[in-house]
Amino acid sequence: MKIYTRTLFVIVIFFSTTLSNVKLFAQILYDNGPIFAPSIPPPNGFVTDGRAWDCRVVSFMFMNGTNDIVGDGERAPVRQAFQLWQQEAGLVFREVFNENEANIRISWVTFEHGDPCVCAFDGQNGTLAHGFFPPPNLDAFAGDIHFDDSEDWTIDTRNNSDQPIDLMTVAAHEIGHALGLNHTTVANSLMNASYNGSHRFLGQDDIDGIRSIYGLPMVILGVNLLCNANLNTFSVQNQPANSVITWSSSNPLALSFNPAMGNNTIPTRLNNFNGEVTITATLGGACGNVNFIRTIWVGTPVINSSFVSLNELDQCEHWMVLGANVTPSSNNGITRFHWTENDPIGNSTSIGEVQLWSLTFMPHPWPASAGQSMPLQVMHVPHLYN
Repeated sequence: MKIYTRTLFVIVIFFSTTLSNVKLFAQILYDNGPIFAPSIPPPNGFVTDGRAWDCRVVSFMFMNGTNDIVGDGERAPVRQAFQLWQQEAGLVFREVFNENEANIRISWVTFEHGDPCVCAFDGQNGTLAHGFFPPPNLDAFAGDIHFDDSEDWTIDTRNNSDQPIDLMTVAAHEIGHALGLNHTTVANSLMNASYNGSHRFLGQDDIDGIRSIYGLPMVILGVNLLCNANLNTFSVQNQPANSVITWSSSNPLALSFNPAMGNNTIPTRLNNFNGEVTITATLGGACGNVNFIRTIWVGTPVINSSFVSLNELDQCEHWMVLGANVTPSSNNGITRFHWTENDPIGNSTSIGEVQLWSLTFMPHPWPASAGQSMPLQVMHVPHLYN
């Protein structure tokens, strides 16, 4: 729910033109800072506005789109812009289709469009977009983002500030404001005031800034390889207050959780299962439900090994190079491998705990024409660690 107050803050993106509407320079400024706030941030990095969303599950809705992009193709880059922030901070975004459920409303508008501020758009090559800071802010506009539909928008990357304008970059910058970030003077940061074309990533200063407000990202913590022992605890990092987590498995016959509800749970392997299982942690609360997903390997992993041999003739001697490389069946947390060498008599020699192993073997004498096979067998005995 958005909070009503008398104080209005809005971010306005603009760039200068001549009276004849011909640009004299290539650099575009995203905006000149919030109204009634210093337009030049201090030089020590990111600047927070002091406002933040109480709910860590923030909803957004597309009110309309732009004719510059075919169909509803403008939605994908905006969704990707939200993901840039979600991957680095302790909040989650969900798209809704009921305006009453939306925290952030996204619109393409032109000229005067009903904002409670002196911030009408001014046609192409002027203001690009603007966004409102989070609550507390004026009326239902808190967090909203408006794009000037007079601009030429594109979903493609751009290497300069000319038209068309990279939608994902501008959206990501405005989302930063909608989450409570002001401008930074740090170069190569998304929240720097200058737009120079595509900037589809967060700089370290952006990450530090957003984490100072919302903390670390919400992800499932736990091992990638779950063997027989059920001593591994899984949890969701930075769980919001007043929320409940419910755990489930893509294969209930392979993996169970105790308890099934709570931020700390112990998974148990069932029925000697071997294979991949997808874990889902459902975060529930007053702000809405979202799922966190992670795939792990349960049981003994499958290991694929490839053997490579190279024969070279040197007068009457035969050189053979034999090597083996282990490739786990998935990213299942294996970090150590144990190889053994078995000779025809059955003796076993430890080769070592390495993933890539090679051996140069030179019998003496070994005529190349003998056609004999090399009396060496290599097998792997996996001692797996995670």
